[in-house]
Amino acid sequence: MAALTALLPALSWGPPAAASADLDIAVVLGFSETFRPGRWTPVIVTVGNRGATVAGEIQVQVQEGDELSGRLHDVVHRRELAL
Repeated sequence: MAALTALLPALSWGPPAAASADLDIAVVLGFSETFRPGRWTPVIVTVGNRGATVAGEIQVQVQEGDELSGRLHDVVHRRELAL
């Protein structure tokens, strides 16, 4: 299994998308699923493969900025992945 760990600011949370039924993707947000919006928090993405070899990219997208002033922007973190 490969694990990707990143410290990220406040998150827009959405379910991960898997390209194959042979891939297992697990996401853990914060410390035991505990976090504070607007603060740095760990995100751990674990990907496992039970099928044929695959190569691709894993992407985590977050929003940063000030929602009250309307100055939000997306930040995308990408890592190459080969399983």
